[in-house]
Amino acid sequence: MFLRLPISVPSNFVHSVKVFFMIRHLILFLIHALAFAQPIKFTKVEISNVPIEGASIRSLFAEDTKVWYGNQNGSVGFYDFLTQMHRTRQVNFNGKFVDFRSVASNGKHIFALSAGSPALLYKIDKETLKATLVYHNSDPAIFFDGLAFVDEYRGVSFADPIQGRFQLLKTSDGGATWSLSAPEGLECSSGEAAFAASNSTLVASPQTIRIFTGGMQSNLYTSYDFGTTWSKAALPIVQGSSMKGVFTAEFYDEEIGFAAGGDYENPASDTSNKILTEDRGRQWKTVADGSGFGYASCVKFVPNSEGKELVVVGPSGIWYSSDKGMTWNKIHEDGNFYVIQFTSRSSAIAGGKGKVARLEFH
Repeated sequence: MFLRLPISVPSNFVHSVKVFFMIRHLILFLIHALAFAQPIKFTKVEISNVPIEGASIRSLFAEDTKVWYGNQNGSVGFYDFLTQMHRTRQVNFNGKFVDFRSVASNGKHIFALSAGSPALLYKIDKETLKATLVYHNSDPAIFFDGLAFVDEYRGVSFADPIQGRFQLLKTSDGGATWSLSAPEGLECSSGEAAFAASNSTLVASPQTIRIFTGGMQSNLYTSYDFGTTWSKAALPIVQGSSMKGVFTAEFYDEEIGFAAGGDYENPASDTSNKILTEDRGRQWKTVADGSGFGYASCVKFVPNSEGKELVVVGPSGIWYSSDKGMTWNKIHEDGNFYVIQFTSRSSAIAGGKGKVARLEFH
């Protein structure tokens, strides 16, 4: 027979135990939440290629599960990664295929712009793929470098300088009509031009239009009033010959931007080819000088990364940075991509030599 004695536990002890376990659960919850809140740094990328014979794709646009693209062989079309449907429309002008270097969308239509003379801008119906010519310029000196829409109605493009000024093409009616001008403020130096490497030397938002150049001098031209007035700033990137300078740029928001490029004729050179701004483009600094990638075709910020993470494609492969471009890691050897666009934090589409592709980052 056991004798049970009453045990008296002080109420303050019980309270202390309850508080302890509450704090313990709270700490574990916070640790768990922070672990999921912190983005996982990428160490590899899985690529699903879609071969397109003879393709050279330097511009594309993602819409739902589709990737719209323009091709140097005169075709415009899309590939749907969900249904695996592939549709194209061949476009020729006076019996010659059109070299499409820039593709953009205003939500209702796809727009495809050629490089070189004659300059041809087509509005593409997304259902029928009917191509309607909405702008034509036969000036032998014309060469367009980029195309973007900032909303449903306003679109902008720019071309290499003619008579000492870059050319600006704009629409305010959804792309039905376009007007060309050479505004004050777009005066340039002799031998200065821009590159149509991936439709990313033109960076446009509803607030700001930015044009990045290269060649004998590399500059940034900025407008805060949809191209009416412009300011100009020199960039600390390699320059001084026709194939050097900024080939690609991206802004994460209105403050943080990154530009890259280098020497197209010496693609292994990794000096003075990566620059960062954190003050709207007023000041730039060279980063990762002498390390990471050489010539780059396209740079993009990773979504939801606070402007810290970037991915670059170019002939040396696919590169990733988690610290605003200060250091870089190669995560894939494929050097046949010219352009990339993110569709989510860990997914992107890309185009290049003979293919489009879906990329999954891990």
